[in-house]
Amino acid sequence: MVHPDFQKRRLGSVLTKHCNSISDKTGGKTFVPARPTSIKMFNDNGFVTVGEHDSHLERFGGPRDKSITFITIRDAPGS
Repeated sequence: MVHPDFQKRRLGSVLTKHCNSISDKTGGKTFVPARPTSIKMFNDNGFVTVGEHDSHLERFGGPRDKSITFITIRDAPGS
């Protein structure tokens, strides 16, 4: 995660690309539970949404619009 004060500066993309390059060397898959605010960034970096989970955060006083966690996966190129 990137601290809210530093979001929207492409730091998440830089970190994701770095992690992708490590995973690519092993030919592995990468799974990421993505928040609604970051799903577009992960999709733009090669991840595909394969499912979602609703945490129902409103039960605990949290915001409804952030209750969904998207389950994403990225295959290393050539695997």
